[in-house]
Amino acid sequence: MDAGKKRSFRRATLIAVLASVIYALIGNTFFNMAYYSDAVFTNSYWIAGVLAALYAVPVVVWFRNRYWYFPLFIPVLWVPFAIITGLLFPRLPEGAMGGGMLLLFIHILNLGAVALGVALGMAVNGIMTAWRKLNREIKAQ
Repeated sequence: MDAGKKRSFRRATLIAVLASVIYALIGNTFFNMAYYSDAVFTNSYWIAGVLAALYAVPVVVWFRNRYWYFPLFIPVLWVPFAIITGLLFPRLPEGAMGGGMLLLFIHILNLGAVALGVALGMAVNGIMTAWRKLNREIKAQ
C-alpha cells in the first residue's frame, strides 16, 4: 500500500472509531436523561429519530472516499464503546428499580438510531455518487 492509501485508510478507521465513541457517549447521556426525566422517556422515539438524522451527517461528510463502507463498522464498534463509556457515567442510586430495563430499552433504541443513521448516510452518499456519475455521462455526450 502506498503512503496516500495508507493515510486514507488510517483516517477512515480513526473516524469510524471516533464516531462510535461519540455515538456511545450520546447514547449513555440519553439513558441518564431518560432515567431522571419522564419527558425524555415519553419522547424517546422522537429523540431517537432526531439522533438518527444527526448520526447520518458525519457519515455523509466523512465517508465519501474509497472507504465508503467503513460506516458499517460504527454500529459494531458502538456496542463495546457503549459499555466502556457507560462506566464513565455516574451510577444509578442504590435500589433503583427499572434501571436495567430502561437501559436495555434506551440502548436498543439508540443502536437502532445509529444503524438507521449509518444506513441513511450511506444511502445519501450513494445517491450523490450516482448523481455525479450521471451528470458526468450526460456532459460527456
